[in-house]
Amino acid sequence: MVEITNRALGPRTLWVKSERGQPVQRTLRRGETAAIELHSPEDPVLKAWRDAGEIVFGEAAEGEDGETATSQDAELDKLSDDELRAYLTDRGVQVGNWGRRRLLAEAERAKATQG
Repeated sequence: MVEITNRALGPRTLWVKSERGQPVQRTLRRGETAAIELHSPEDPVLKAWRDAGEIVFGEAAEGEDGETATSQDAELDKLSDDELRAYLTDRGVQVGNWGRRRLLAEAERAKATQG
C-alpha cells in the first residue's frame, strides 16, 4: 500500500490491484489522497505524473490532518505559495502542481545547494 495524493488540475486514473489481484481502475479527484496498492508501480505514465508533481507519494493533502506545513527556514515560511513557486523558478527548478509541503521542501533543498 502507498499513499498517493493527486495534485493535478484534474482527476487521475490509476491501475490498482483488486481483492483478487486483478488490475482495476481507481480515479483520484483533484486534491484527493488515498492509500492504494498499485498494480504496476513501475508504470511510465505514473512516473511521468510523479516527476511533474501531479501526483505525490506519501504526502497527505493539505489541511486534512489539520497541520500547517512549515520548514526549518523562517524566511521561507513567510513566503506565500506563489512566492515559493517564483523562488524555485528563479533557481531553475521546474515547479509542478505542488502543495505547500513540497514547495517548502524543494525551496529548502534549492537554498541548501545554492548557498
